[in-house]
Amino acid sequence: MKARVSMYLAGIPALALTAAVALLLLAGSERRGDAVLEFNVTGGFWGRDDGFRLYPDGSLTYRVKRETLGTSTLPEQILTELDSRVEQLLKSHPDGLKLEPGGGADHFVYSLAIRRGGKVATYQWTDLSEVPGELLYLADLLRGISSFLAGREGVIILVRASSLSVDRGRTLELRVSAFNLAQEDFAYESPTPCHPDFKVLLYREQAEPVELFPVGYNPGAPCIQVVQQRKLEASGNLHAEYRVTLNEEGTYAVEASFPYAEWSQRRFTSRVTVTVKG
Repeated sequence: MKARVSMYLAGIPALALTAAVALLLLAGSERRGDAVLEFNVTGGFWGRDDGFRLYPDGSLTYRVKRETLGTSTLPEQILTELDSRVEQLLKSHPDGLKLEPGGGADHFVYSLAIRRGGKVATYQWTDLSEVPGELLYLADLLRGISSFLAGREGVIILVRASSLSVDRGRTLELRVSAFNLAQEDFAYESPTPCHPDFKVLLYREQAEPVELFPVGYNPGAPCIQVVQQRKLEASGNLHAEYRVTLNEEGTYAVEASFPYAEWSQRRFTSRVTVTVKG
């Protein structure tokens, strides 16, 4: 497993200095050897027990049970996004959270510790807990990072929302990104040359999902009906901007998938929950 993690990192440039800058918000006045963030997942019928630690210099260590399997770094854009989501969580729940499962005996337990300014805020929840939006927002990114470090996925997809809470009638801005952290290109297919790279759906309770399209994209434009071969280059990334006006109160979920094609053998997803107030 350690060799596999190293293989994914071979195509990523050294980011020690930029990562350290990106992590100033997280690190505070912590000592160099202290982890500024630790994320662990345990439980399930097969006894999962793995997680990672993030240090002030931007390095991460991944472990399974008690064995450390590798050390790695992430692109500055992902570390900066991690900082932003951690800040939102600390602002809304500075003293941590402990959430019980909503029912069911078989579930995963997620634990998160954030060290800042000499204090540690801890968060614990399960996949059956009622989780606040700020924690869900951060957990979505933590899941992607864990999958990469475990060698399960070479691509991380992110949905960034301009706000997790908006007033009714206001426009929500979204940015969807895909990062290929692997050493090799990621090949995928598009249903036509005109289709976007991402499929983005807007969900609301008791309503059919609505597909969102990138800014400037015309889904009704004529296009040749032929499958197009595409690739996300090694260490490369893709981005798309979206805007949607939300006119009804309630809770919405935006789910982005990459690649767009439903039949793709490997498909990566990211999700964000947004509350609309009157």
